Amino acid sequence: MTSFLYDLRFAWRQLLRTPAFAAVAVGTLALGIGANATIFSIVNAVLLRPLPYPRAEQLYLIRGAQPALHTEGLPLSLPNFEDMEGSRSFAAIAATRPLPLNLTEGATAERAEGCRVTDRLPEVLGVAPYLGRAFTPDENRSGGPAVAVLSHAFWTRRFGSDPRVVGHSIGLDGRKYLVVGVMPRGFAYPNPDTEIWIPMQKLKPEEDRGRNFIRVVGRLRAGVSRSQAAAEIATIGRRLEREYPATNEGTRFYPAPLQDEIIGAARRNLWILQAAAAVLLGIACVNVANLLLVRAAGRRNETAIRTALGAGRRRLASQFLTESLLLGILGGAAGIAIAAVATAFLRRLPEALLPRAQELSLDGRVLLFGFAASALTALVFGIAPALRGTGRGIAETLKSGGRGSSRGGADQRILRTLVVCEIALALVLASGAGLLLRSYRLLSRVDPGFDTNGLWTAAVGLASSRYPSPEKQERYYREATARLASVRGVRSASVVARLPLVRFGTTTSFTLKGRPVANGSEPNADFLIVGPACFATLKIPIFEGREFTDRDDAAAKEVVVINRVLARQYWPGESPIGKFLQIGADRTGWREVVGVVGDVKLYSLQENTNPTMYCPLTQNPYAGHLRSASFVARFEPGSDAATTAGARQELARYDPEQAVMPFQPMAQVVSGSLAPRRLNLHLTMLFGLLAAALAAIGIYGVMAHAVGERRREIGIRMALGADRSDVARLVLRQGAGLAAMGIVAGILVSLPLMRLLSTLLFGVGAADPAVYASVCLLVLAVAAVAVAIPARRAARTDPLVALQAG
Repeated sequence: MTSFLYDLRFAWRQLLRTPAFAAVAVGTLALGIGANATIFSIVNAVLLRPLPYPRAEQLYLIRGAQPALHTEGLPLSLPNFEDMEGSRSFAAIAATRPLPLNLTEGATAERAEGCRVTDRLPEVLGVAPYLGRAFTPDENRSGGPAVAVLSHAFWTRRFGSDPRVVGHSIGLDGRKYLVVGVMPRGFAYPNPDTEIWIPMQKLKPEEDRGRNFIRVVGRLRAGVSRSQAAAEIATIGRRLEREYPATNEGTRFYPAPLQDEIIGAARRNLWILQAAAAVLLGIACVNVANLLLVRAAGRRNETAIRTALGAGRRRLASQFLTESLLLGILGGAAGIAIAAVATAFLRRLPEALLPRAQELSLDGRVLLFGFAASALTALVFGIAPALRGTGRGIAETLKSGGRGSSRGGADQRILRTLVVCEIALALVLASGAGLLLRSYRLLSRVDPGFDTNGLWTAAVGLASSRYPSPEKQERYYREATARLASVRGVRSASVVARLPLVRFGTTTSFTLKGRPVANGSEPNADFLIVGPACFATLKIPIFEGREFTDRDDAAAKEVVVINRVLARQYWPGESPIGKFLQIGADRTGWREVVGVVGDVKLYSLQENTNPTMYCPLTQNPYAGHLRSASFVARFEPGSDAATTAGARQELARYDPEQAVMPFQPMAQVVSGSLAPRRLNLHLTMLFGLLAAALAAIGIYGVMAHAVGERRREIGIRMALGADRSDVARLVLRQGAGLAAMGIVAGILVSLPLMRLLSTLLFGVGAADPAVYASVCLLVLAVAAVAVAIPARRAARTDPLVALQAG
């Protein structure tokens, strides 16, 4: 222990004598360790840490799937949920259904994100209210009292954390609800923006068995495995299929871990980012190893003298490793500081961009990871300098008086090998960043099927007490849209029940007239309800027929508009205009196809467009689908703030008790759909840029050391007639050779590794020649800049001074 403390003090004094070396080494390690700790904090919060519920591993969602249609993750209907409540594998099961609410507590209505839930949700999740109580079974029955539970964030923001709000009533959707409880801080199930919960007040009409709109979550009983629960749920599903074939035929039910549902596609992306951060740390280790090798070469005389005075190789190696450990500790501390700043920034990201972002923290596991990374990197970058600095060749060093030895060539070979590895690793990261960048650019240029220029949108959720029937809902949308279209600066306006590129969608089965199919095997299509002039407002091209008008009301002949995918798939080579189809929910007959419109990206820009059909607002076959919708309006060029303010004022004048979300550009909605890809891209590009910078430092250090080692040789060459350009070319050739070998090695490593990115790429292959050519040119440019300074220094060598120093 005494010798270690002595070595530590000695190492500290050595670093103080060379502050430039210490700053570069510690900074390099801080970047690598900081990047790894930051990404691991995300991996820890999102993937490794359980959900913030007691025994979260017992929580499962019960979902539906239709294998024949290749769809899964489907919600359940309320009657099917009630049948699932009989499962003996689950200790408790609850249902949720998000819905917008209108808080009418002031002069104008305020939008609140609400959710209908069954009374056992707190029992399922194992969470008790912070104030008051949860719902009772009587409050969950049809016709039960109007009660509400508030989220902690909403209670704090809207009511100033006043505990007296429990027991008082608030206005929601034009009806008074008694506040019975407040949930604890951070609780926001099922969505991170949920603010108010109200009872489901469930019904069991069999005509609702085909309306799948609720999310079901359950807690497994102790001792029950996932496979046992899956077998029982599948058995219940088969019974429902036999008893209710009209709505359940071809549907199977299964449990899925709640954590997997929340994480979604983030799992693969995060592990890829962690791998990229590990590569960056590897580059940092190589860089610091290079610095230490150069430093060890400069201390040959000191090492030789200490050895001659009796110091053994083990003692000297211990000294060198202690210096490496000290660098690792300092770099790790700085890296943790960088990670703390980065996680504070990432914690502000929305849930849609990074699941569980608010749970990011530098907990004990992350700090332990940072400490382990520091120790491991200290060993990795310290072992080679320790071996080379304490190797044989003492006599040669003492005889030469420090002017070089046979070991100099061996040191140079090691340094050059490390630089080649560094360039190869940098090219791997740069290749990944280049592929993601090209993929993102191609994706951002994809035509969504409508024109976003001048297009604005605002979401609205109708108050059920004021607009309980489809007829009243239709009237609101029709008259509110007319008011909106009259606002100065608005060219046209309409309404759509589901906005393109949002997180959810609606599908429906349909049947073509004259083409009967077996029950349960009907084709499916995406389904949207739109108002008159919707296609004109969105500028969706009409290729055949017409769009909907005010004449397509409830008394008129039922009509439908389809997209080109559906037309080509079911009427290839002929016009579908005048053909008839029946939507699954229709009970009145056949709808005539009156138009064919362009294909619209409904889910995401990278997915293929599905068959899609549109129904008029006034001929909605699914009563209740008009509870939520979005206004769309096309503004005059140059109109923005004034027009949006006028639009909101006009809608508020029409119904002051009906909240409407602020208008936002549709281009912002499209951009938001790409936000997760942008996060991956930005982090990978940051790692790539840091890798290129570290590679440049590494090349510069090696070439500068090589020039110093060959100073006498350069002096002799110049004394014999070599001019400055010859010397510069000599150094540049050496640097170019290292860069070329690193590029070749990097390509050989990148080609198989980049296949892991295939799920993140769009329109570009993992071995895209253009990307690799660009990356190779970038690495060559970085190498050229890094070599230019040592080459210039070599060219300015004074032969007389170099020979005298040799």
